[in-house]
Amino acid sequence: MTAAAAMLCACAGVAYAKAKVAGNEVSVTVDDEPDTQQAYELAGAHCAKFGKLAKRIGGGGYTYIFECVPRQP
Repeated sequence: MTAAAAMLCACAGVAYAKAKVAGNEVSVTVDDEPDTQQAYELAGAHCAKFGKLAKRIGGGGYTYIFECVPRQP
């Protein structure tokens, strides 16, 4: 195995696809995100567009499902 091939093999399992965020003012799904904290931040940014907060309601693996809930007064 050449050095270049060895480097490619070593890096193959490390790269992740960019997270996919899809939703509306009611809910949001974050897919392909291995970092839970990052998923919360992405969902929070999405829900903030509607003046709401993200509350996790489900998911599994690298998929997270959030509800966009009203801010408490």
